Parts: sequence; C-alpha cells; structure tokens
Amino acid sequence: MSRQKSSRKIQTVLGTIDAEDTGIALTHEHILCDASFLFTEPEIASQKLLSHARVSIENLEWIKRNQNRCLDNLKLLNEERAIIELDRFKKGGGGTVVDVGNIGLHRNPKGLARISRATDVNIVMGAGYYIGQSHPSELHSKTEDEIVEEIVRDITVGVGGTGIKAGILGESGCSYPLKETEIKVLGAVALTQQKTGVPVNIHPGHSQAAPIEII
Repeated sequence: MSRQKSSRKIQTVLGTIDAEDTGIALTHEHILCDASFLFTEPEIASQKLLSHARVSIENLEWIKRNQNRCLDNLKLLNEERAIIELDRFKKGGGGTVVDVGNIGLHRNPKGLARISRATDVNIVMGAGYYIGQSHPSELHSKTEDEIVEEIVRDITVGVGGTGIKAGILGESGCSYPLKETEIKVLGAVALTQQKTGVPVNIHPGHSQAAPIEII
C-alpha cells in the first residue's frame, strides 16, 4: 500500500472504502478486547468477591474507583452485545468505528468482520502492539525492522491467515517513563507510517511529560 493510495482510501475489516463514505466516525473505540493482563486482585476479602463479579448497576460505583480490580470490567468479548450497541450507533447516524485493539488487547479480526457485516458499520482495525505490560516476551529479541515487516504485513496482506487487513497503527500504548520495548515499537510504527501512510494512534503514559518523551 503506497502513501498515495492509502491517502485516498480507508482500510476496513471488509475492504477499502472512500474517505467520503466514512460518515460520522468514532476514532478510538474498543469493540472487542481483553485487557485482563491489567487485573490486580484486591487483598481485602470482601472486595475479592466484587473483583470476580459481573459488571452491574449494583457494583458500578465500586468499579469506577477500581477499574483494574474487576476482571469482567477488563473484557469486551460479547459479539451479540457489540452488535446491539453498534446498531444504536448506526440508527443515530453513525458510519464508522475505529477499533484500536491490537497485539496485547487480543485483537479479533474475524469477530470484527462479523460485527461489521451484521451492523453495516465500517470498522477499522488496529495494528502493532499495545502497552509494554502486555508485550509478549519474544518482542525483546525482535529487531525494529522485524516489527516493521510484521506490521506492514498486517496492513497489506492481513492478520494471520485471515486476509483481514488493519487500517490504523495503534493503539500504541505507552508507559511513563517508556519501557524498552515501547521505544522499539514506537520506532517501528514511525517507519511503518512512512512506508504506508496509514494513520497513527498513540496513548501516552500518565504524565504531562509523556507526549514529549514519545515525540
């Protein structure tokens, strides 16, 4: 995919569309994902029960203050529920959703394609790696060029053997300060963007200094 071509088209999980066909777009969403690597079980016995309970109106206030202490809160895996919610988005005038889940958030190309077909909502899928805490151990030994090759393949050929192509670089999660593998991924993302022209989504760490460090 050349820079010129990618600037005219947007890659969705069901193929390319013209930029003017996106309609109203949500540019940073998670339709299907699993961030359970963030889960930290509370030490207090009474809260342990809450941490393994399903999200409900009864425990919602506790979850707001303990986002990573509720396992169910860290998972979005229900395709039927996703279809219901995207149907509402479609009926409200929505046209496109950018799902920035990638490696580390259990990206699900086939699931996203099924949801897109069922709702007639365009879905753009992410590429690359999420935050360092979720990086696979083999990423430490990969070179920047190897990561570039891998991401370019996801964009131009498809993820795994699915043939379903990513259309955005990200969400590239960042800690503060940056971890070694995050620096490597950011470099690979920059090189991939130069090769493909595909847009980039970066999530800075929790510090005002984080964006400057990333740049």
